[in-house]
Amino acid sequence: MYFSDLGFIALILAAAFAIFAILAAIVGAQRGNVPLISSAKRGVLAVTFFLLLASASLIASFLTHDFGVSYVAQHSSLSMPWYYTLSAFYGGQEGSLLYWALMLSIFSAIFIFTSKRAPTALVPYVMATLMSIEIFFLLMLTTVSNPFARLPSPLPDGIGLNPLLMDPGMLVHPPMLLMGYM
Repeated sequence: MYFSDLGFIALILAAAFAIFAILAAIVGAQRGNVPLISSAKRGVLAVTFFLLLASASLIASFLTHDFGVSYVAQHSSLSMPWYYTLSAFYGGQEGSLLYWALMLSIFSAIFIFTSKRAPTALVPYVMATLMSIEIFFLLMLTTVSNPFARLPSPLPDGIGLNPLLMDPGMLVHPPMLLMGYM
């Protein structure tokens, strides 16, 4: 089993838990079922866990130079320093979408932990809204923009990061910019 397989399974599980969280939050709010709303909160936390696992799997694929993964082969090479190899995580569309999904899930988890201060009646609907946005990202990641897609045969070396992105600013600027979109 490859890291990419683990990452893709984690994306599918994150999508399943996001769908569960949406349904549990809405049904729980409409019926006044507090235990169902609590399980929706745990569903949001599960989404965060599985997206952390998927992101760690992609990073591990980069660090182990798994050029059988199309995204890794397109955005890294053996000659790249380790820090640019790490920044290649968000150097393309697939990785950026995964990063966005991860950040949204982390902010959703923060909301869950701080929701005691929010109006109780709104919390389930906020969770459902956040997880609906998350589902959009997860559908994109599991279909048309899959960062874990494998090549028919692994390449001996990758293409490397776009030379315009090989700048120390690449280490900080894109993550901050993408977080700003949240």
